[in-house]
Order: sequence, then C-alpha cells, then structure tokens
Amino acid sequence: CQNGGTCNSEAKCDCPSNFEGDTCNECAEGFFGLACQPFPYIISTIPSDAIDVGGVIVKVSGYNFGQVANDTGIYRCQFGGIEQVDATLTEDNELTCISPVVQLSGAG
Repeated sequence: CQNGGTCNSEAKCDCPSNFEGDTCNECAEGFFGLACQPFPYIISTIPSDAIDVGGVIVKVSGYNFGQVANDTGIYRCQFGGIEQVDATLTEDNELTCISPVVQLSGAG
C-alpha cells in the first residue's frame, strides 16, 4: 500500500481519506495533486463587485487556500474571466488581491 495506506486482513489496502485505488495511488473525489490535497472552496469575496477603474483590494474567504497553490506557492485571482492577477495568502482561509483596470474594447 502507498501514501499511508495499510494492508488489512484480506490483503487489501485501507487508504487514508484523501486517497483511493487498489494501492492507495489515486486521489479520492474532492482531492487533487501529488499529495491529494483538498480542493479550495470559496465562501465569499468582499467586495463582491466594484467599479472597473482597478485598484480595489478584494478579500477572498474560503477553505484550503493554505494547502494549495498549483504546487508552486503562487496564488492568482481572476476577474470576470478577463484577467488574472497575483494574490497574497494573508491567512490559511483568506487571500487578498487588487482588481485590475478593465479595458473595454471599441470604446471611444
């Protein structure tokens, strides 16, 4: 058995809750990455909307932020599918980022 799994009396693996598979070599549902960490979950963003001039500090609250960052230690916020900006982990369950300026096409 791998990843902390133990062999039971039937010669099968009993896996930790974040792993599954015959030898505990796959992530269980709701987990990802090499260490099968839990998916991050967003509870709220404050403010939930803002003007498009940019520079607004946005706080993102949720769960499991401290355990994940694409395995790189880098956090990002995405605004309306338009642009990603760097984010800072301020607590295990809170990120902050600064909203970008929104460039409208065809304006003028």
